[in-house]
Amino acid sequence: MFKFRLQTVLEYRKILEEKMLIRFSESARRLDEEKRKLELLEQEKLNLIGILKGLQENVTPVRNITVMVNYIGELQVRACRQREIIHEVSVELETKRKDLLQSVQKRKIVEILREKNLEAYHSHLAEQDRKLMDEMGITRFDGAKS
Repeated sequence: MFKFRLQTVLEYRKILEEKMLIRFSESARRLDEEKRKLELLEQEKLNLIGILKGLQENVTPVRNITVMVNYIGELQVRACRQREIIHEVSVELETKRKDLLQSVQKRKIVEILREKNLEAYHSHLAEQDRKLMDEMGITRFDGAKS
């Protein structure tokens, strides 16, 4: 019966890889979420600019225009902050991607070692079977001679 002496290490590496994959997925999801927030801010800014352009055709109080311009400026500041957040999350995601790849490589190394040990075990069993068959053949041959 084949018993891989590093089986616990392999199982541990698989568990670590799963955790790294979960962390990577969470970061990827967060990045998508932050990008959606930026898109909403940009869309709101474009809508307000469109409304502001429409107000040029009508007589509009300066106070209303000032409020809209100030709000558009605030949206630009928020969008700038959102881009910084996206950059930070992107860097975090890249770090987690590298950690995940490293974890996968470590697991694969142990799996390759396991496969080589399994092949060596099967070769050893086949060699023992050949020796047993040879001995049985010799024993039968000697028994047939007598």
